[in-house]
Amino acid sequence: PYPGVVIRDDSLPANLNFTLEPSRKVFGKVSGPIGEETYVTLQQTAADYYELPGKDRLPSSDNSRRSVIAFTEDLVRVADDGTFKFNVGPGEFTIWSPDQKTQKFTISDELEKEFNFELPRALRGVFTLRAVKANNVARPIANATVLALGTEDVYRGHLDGVTGPDGTMQVERALVDMLLLVKSSDEQLAGIAKVSADAQESTVQLAPTTSARGRLMDANGELLANTKLRCSIDISLPSGLINHLETRDFVTDGQARFDLAGMCRGAEYKLWLVNDKDGDGWPDSWSLIVAITPQANVMELGDVRV
Repeated sequence: PYPGVVIRDDSLPANLNFTLEPSRKVFGKVSGPIGEETYVTLQQTAADYYELPGKDRLPSSDNSRRSVIAFTEDLVRVADDGTFKFNVGPGEFTIWSPDQKTQKFTISDELEKEFNFELPRALRGVFTLRAVKANNVARPIANATVLALGTEDVYRGHLDGVTGPDGTMQVERALVDMLLLVKSSDEQLAGIAKVSADAQESTVQLAPTTSARGRLMDANGELLANTKLRCSIDISLPSGLINHLETRDFVTDGQARFDLAGMCRGAEYKLWLVNDKDGDGWPDSWSLIVAITPQANVMELGDVRV
């Protein structure tokens, strides 16, 4: 039901014999602006983890919920004339256009498969960011850290850097919608902004950071002291995946209290309970406790129940 074979350490075969056959050609052309970073990606997945028989599901580290999926991925730069080509064997594939639109397909007996893509605009462009103090836009914020992630797909839109002495930063970026977080070097000021794909510049106003504090309890009112929590700014993508613009892990104190400092006003944070850890001790699964959008100097959350 799926290509490939599972080989485990305790049952290594004496021999593996492969029968080779002519490769299939996946090819096509991209129309529109072509640059040095115009790529097409092709991925072949051997099998979905949850479609495999239990005995063939590849384990990860001890007590981990992460699945291991076997796949191959190839990425080719589009030629100056817009053409691209892959040589593959039979199987199930996903192809990504340069602007990260996907198509799934299967190749069995046919020897060729053609895909043509059209880019309505360039994939990248110059972007200028200016960090200023809220209520005083004439005051630039130098050495502010800048982090942005795309809101359309997981692969495009990452941006990071530091503003110069005049509070500005100029970079080349992917032309996608982005969520952008800017913090002063001492993290006493912060601002968040949405940037559209067409925007060539943005001014972000940084206001004093705030905090949220409370006490963690279970459903029965028992205090949850020394409990691991996670606080994050999440970006939900159309694909269903989630990107984290900012993530911080911390532990409640002996009285089950927590104090989240350095929070950006107007940003939506999510507070998570760490349910499990993998064999290496890293958080492996979480449960959402509460969503927080800080506005005041200090948010008193009171008793927060899981």
